Amino acid sequence: MSTPLHSEHEEILTRLVGEALERRDAEGSVDIDALCSEHPELAGEVRSALAVALRMPSLQSAGIGVDRRVGGVFADRYQIQARIGAGAMGVVYAADDLDLGRPVALKVLHVGLLDANEAAARFEREASALAAVDHESIVTIFDRGVTADGSPFLVMERIDGVSLARVLDEARSVADRRDDTAWITEQLGVEGLAEPNLLRQSVRWCASLASGLEAAHRAGVHHRDVKPSNVMIRRDGRAVLLDFGIATVGDDATLTRSDAAIGTPAYMAPEALQGRVEARPSQDVYGLTATLYHLMTLRAPYQGSPSEVLTALATRDPQPAIRVRPGLPRDAQAILDAGLAREPRHRYASAHALENDLRAFLAYRPVSVRPVSVIERGWRRLRRSRAAQGAMVAALALAGVFAYGEYKDAVAASRAKRFDAAHVRIPANLGIVKKSNRIVASPEAREAIRSALDDAVDARHEIVGPRTMRATFRSDYGDHAGAAEDMRAVADHLGTPFARALAERYEVPAEGDPAILELGIAEMPEPTTPEDGYLAAFHALRHGGANPNELLPREGLDHVRHARELRSVLDHASVPRIADSSALVLAAARAHTAILELEGQIGSRSAMTAHWAAAMLALQSRYTEAVETARAGLELTPHSHVTLMNAAYASHRLGMFAEARAFAQEMIALLPHYEEGHARLARIEVSLREHDRARALMENAPLQETRSAEVKRRTVLGAIEADRALEAYTSGREDDAKAAARAALDEFSTIARPAVEVIVFSGICRGIVDGDEFEVRRSLFEWIATEPMWYVPLDYALAALPDSLDTDDTEVVRGGLEAIRDALSARGHGEQDVR
Repeated sequence: MSTPLHSEHEEILTRLVGEALERRDAEGSVDIDALCSEHPELAGEVRSALAVALRMPSLQSAGIGVDRRVGGVFADRYQIQARIGAGAMGVVYAADDLDLGRPVALKVLHVGLLDANEAAARFEREASALAAVDHESIVTIFDRGVTADGSPFLVMERIDGVSLARVLDEARSVADRRDDTAWITEQLGVEGLAEPNLLRQSVRWCASLASGLEAAHRAGVHHRDVKPSNVMIRRDGRAVLLDFGIATVGDDATLTRSDAAIGTPAYMAPEALQGRVEARPSQDVYGLTATLYHLMTLRAPYQGSPSEVLTALATRDPQPAIRVRPGLPRDAQAILDAGLAREPRHRYASAHALENDLRAFLAYRPVSVRPVSVIERGWRRLRRSRAAQGAMVAALALAGVFAYGEYKDAVAASRAKRFDAAHVRIPANLGIVKKSNRIVASPEAREAIRSALDDAVDARHEIVGPRTMRATFRSDYGDHAGAAEDMRAVADHLGTPFARALAERYEVPAEGDPAILELGIAEMPEPTTPEDGYLAAFHALRHGGANPNELLPREGLDHVRHARELRSVLDHASVPRIADSSALVLAAARAHTAILELEGQIGSRSAMTAHWAAAMLALQSRYTEAVETARAGLELTPHSHVTLMNAAYASHRLGMFAEARAFAQEMIALLPHYEEGHARLARIEVSLREHDRARALMENAPLQETRSAEVKRRTVLGAIEADRALEAYTSGREDDAKAAARAALDEFSTIARPAVEVIVFSGICRGIVDGDEFEVRRSLFEWIATEPMWYVPLDYALAALPDSLDTDDTEVVRGGLEAIRDALSARGHGEQDVR
């Protein structure tokens, strides 16, 4: 047992090793003597640990990331469906064999783990040897090859079953009945178990695995990472050993750097701590026995973090299983003692020998070994005390490396969390609408947006998305140098001709306005990567020209969150333009479902997804939900004008005029030139019958001097007068109605390409001016058909109905009622579709 002083030594050494590795990653070198200035006696051990780290590149590259291989095709044959596992040695994918039409598992080994010379030839030799092993407890190898970047891959059978690690996880939750195996069938769907209790079933599984290992050893293949997560239990109850990713042929450790420690700490043979160790069957015997120990006791031989396990592995035996599980059969303890012996010469000489004792146990026959006595355990500990000192140094060195791997994983997780917290605060549609509708007037709002973008970049979880958005934000507000710096960082990261050409555009802004780029996508190099496509689509949305929907790829951008959100927006951007109300509701329901699915995949809601979810709910006339969703988006960022627009529109439709007015006013304060904000506020005043106030607001709105802004102004002014005319008409004030109707028609006459709203209101106003009551009623029911869930046209239509209907009036009313029926039907279908 370690003394407190020794424990302090371990803690300090592990911390120093972690700092050394961090500095080396960040600066390229580290001054060990300076680092250890307060503990100079540890400098030699830190150097040793650093040397070990350099031989274990997989630990240094550990981290959280998104896999770009998913969705691709390997060797023109294997379609990658999903990433299902990863470790230091490689990544495992679920794939489909397109030639034979069968599911497979495809493992790609990290190219950095191979010897540089003759890697392909050695891999081919080892893969061939493994493929020659024909045993029901060894995974079947179908094919092998090398990727375009030189990474070897294996194609194996994809086993339908559950991991032994999951069996152990579930067993801990049913510890009060761990000797019963019925729950394995009930909860995990594993049939055909041969034994009634878990202990005997565990022994049977390990006996079959030992038989498989013996077959592999006879073929010259050693696994060297036997553990529960590398064992699958088929649906029929048979155990299969997977993942020969760090296997070796004979004594040649070519699939992994031979001077690095091998395996997973909790199941790793103690001799592996010594660095270069000749592959022997005894190492696999140890791993399989450690797995059996875990099955019998429901805990691994050593517990804790990898660094804690390595330290324990170097200095002490695991606690006797019989102490962890009182009542364990004496022969079971004897098998565990022999299989977990620290010195290979005391261990089972072969997997076959281990299998023989396991089958003897199952047959209630005596086993060939005896448990280690208390006296023998003490004697062995005493003899090992000096040897343990050397092993301790090696273990501490490796512990430092593993601790650094843990540290890097924690850093990656922290960065992802910080990025998510920042990204959700970035306003929806940032930078992708026309310039007049994206320049925020409020200094406080600008600073909040800038802060969110800075936090997203500083998180260092993503580069392309956050840097691109910040570059365009800086460009909009004249920070030319900052925008160029961000785009250079993106170009340096991607290294593509397109990205470099884009960065060059940022170096030379347009004359007279540094916020505008002379960007011609058609004149730039062809986008060649998914990231290039994202950059092209994003800038096309800002500057026009190319079709962003065609530029933005559907695959390969899972690691760029903004691209995924943008893809969803582009997929459903045409929904609001659907003319048929029933089709509009159904399309909006499907779009809303897709947005919710995206949020589920990403793991959180952002200002962008909240905006689009609210918009799609509003198009379904689900106004209460739309307001709630918009409010959720505004809690993330109150500076999103499109989210404020959704909130104003939906609350207006609910008759919540005070709230609708407040949302619209906030929208105008944020973007004083935003035409939709002024239009919405004016329409709210119309609903309150404040026609003069609405007209003054619209006439004095500081809109941009553009054709589209003028059309919007004239459309709303005409709608104000049309509503004034209808109010007077339904109140019997004929002269006032005609005067207002003429004013409305004057406004509409300036619009060259009138929208549906203008056409409908023009028909109403012409009917009022001409005294044609039928035309008024017909146009009112046309209005109902365009907005069947809006109560205003219904109110006016009811007020305009005569005491009795003729045939023509009946047809008009029937058309309006059918429109309402269809809209209600589509709305109900849409809600079911979402749920």
